[in-house]
Amino acid sequence: MKSIFKIIAGFMMFTNVVQGQDQNIKDYLDAYLGENAVPYVQPLADLFASNINTGVWEWSKADTNFYFRLKAQAIISYPAESMRTFTGHTSGDFKPAQTVSAPTIIGDRTNIILQGEDSTFYIFPGGYDLNRLTLGTPQLTIGGFLHSELSGRFLSFSLGKDLGKVNFLGIGARHFLTGYFKDAPVDVSVGYFYHHIEAGDYLDSDQHLISVHLGKSGKFFSGQLMVGYQTSGSAIHYTYEDGDETYDVDLFMKNQNNLIMEASAGLKLGPLFFCSAISYSQHLSVSGGFGLAF
Repeated sequence: MKSIFKIIAGFMMFTNVVQGQDQNIKDYLDAYLGENAVPYVQPLADLFASNINTGVWEWSKADTNFYFRLKAQAIISYPAESMRTFTGHTSGDFKPAQTVSAPTIIGDRTNIILQGEDSTFYIFPGGYDLNRLTLGTPQLTIGGFLHSELSGRFLSFSLGKDLGKVNFLGIGARHFLTGYFKDAPVDVSVGYFYHHIEAGDYLDSDQHLISVHLGKSGKFFSGQLMVGYQTSGSAIHYTYEDGDETYDVDLFMKNQNNLIMEASAGLKLGPLFFCSAISYSQHLSVSGGFGLAF
């Protein structure tokens, strides 16, 4: 597992959690093998899903003429306190078997040490004490046809040291139902967005968001509410090292925070526009962006 956290950390562009750390960031994913591995890492799957699904759609109404928008966006997710611990189980030959409230990968840095029979010890490693998770991405949106618009995201960069590349691709479509009605009092639309992330041979993830939007927009300002259903499936492969022994480990994780709710606003000043959003999906995420609209 020694490379996978570097991949995840690099992709999500942590801004505050790598300062002042002496321990190698990659070591945190070497913490577990077996039944504790998934719940230890689970908060990353939940943070990932809500982070990339926040602030996807920035305007509540589609223009009747062809248009496109190009924006740069940052999204920050703040883990809830409940995401910092999980119920850990002792394993192997350690006796007597015990369960404890142990730190997840984003939890407290303090190890939990249990003493067993015959002077044996079992250690639940600490986490990385993550306070926030930040992602930045460009996005292109085109619309003005069939009461719909299409959006795309793409980001690719090398991890170096023979770790391969991170490829991040997103594509979505939105259909404006009130485009069929004249002088509708509110804007109603439905959307779907798909994201795919690959990171070397270590991570392969698919993210889906189905959303319903209710809002109101004018020439300069737009505001809307969104309720969405999000799912993700992430396959993680790594090599676990235990002394001289190595084990190939494959994990498959789904997000556990399927419901997401969001409030967003947009402002147009000529060709410039600004957008912001706040979402809740068992934890808070906020986003802000700006760009050009034609």
